Amino acid sequence: MHFEMSRVTEDDFDELLEIQYRAFEVVPLHEALFGPNTKEQRDAIKANFIKSMHTDPSDCWMKLVDKSNGRIVSGALWKIYPSWNDKEQRHDGEATWFEGEDRAMAEFLMKDFMDRRIKYMWNHPHVCKLAPCRNHFPTSRHWSSRRICKRFSLGLYEISVVDFHDGLVENYHLPTFHGLIRGPYYFSPIPTTVANQECLTDRLFAVLYILFTDPDYQRCGAGSIQVKWGTDLADRLLVPTWVEASPFGHHLYEENGFRDLEKVYTKTKKWTSEYTMMKREPTTRLEAGRTVIMNGH
Repeated sequence: MHFEMSRVTEDDFDELLEIQYRAFEVVPLHEALFGPNTKEQRDAIKANFIKSMHTDPSDCWMKLVDKSNGRIVSGALWKIYPSWNDKEQRHDGEATWFEGEDRAMAEFLMKDFMDRRIKYMWNHPHVCKLAPCRNHFPTSRHWSSRRICKRFSLGLYEISVVDFHDGLVENYHLPTFHGLIRGPYYFSPIPTTVANQECLTDRLFAVLYILFTDPDYQRCGAGSIQVKWGTDLADRLLVPTWVEASPFGHHLYEENGFRDLEKVYTKTKKWTSEYTMMKREPTTRLEAGRTVIMNGH
């Protein structure tokens, strides 16, 4: 099977979005973030992707095509930040494709998702725009570098916080958890302090924003080709790479050098948000025109 990699064009998005929705049928969070699989909604997402492709200099869409029949096999959106960017804006998004309780739950998941991007990638504390309510969940325990799970039930939402910090973030001290409330809906508890900031970057990084493969072509190596393209570029730029890995894609990223930082599990009445925040450090540097392996990676 012969694949050809090239940049995505505007004409590709109809086919790409059909593949994206089919590929993510097994990931409940996708519907919350991107809306239902209808022609109207795909057209709206297409317009947003095209607008971003033309206005956001960090966007880099790549595709793989099966040379035997011309079908698009896989699509990936990389966002590349090779230089310091102090103008990056937070965009939580609005789930205008839903109404009432469904919209509230979808927007909660969007904000929770963006909170973690800000925490890890943008070198900011894990904060939310909403103010804390009167409900506090005190704990005096110090979270060590071991895997610890604390589960909460807050109104509509069941929150599970699991951290994998084997020496990376030690003494993760959480004196309180703040339940964040909006109207009748409770929002995720978030830690108030982080003792060790080594997990944060200086906003020089690459992030695999989305990757999907046609179900007819899964387990043919297409995902690995897409990931390796981006990690090779990140290595040349000497920047780390980030991804939010679904349970179905976790092994792929682990095989390509990513390691777990935080496992997220958030359950609402309708959707479950389950993914792992993963990071891959650059593994090469250039010296005198030669590639030298660093730290045994």
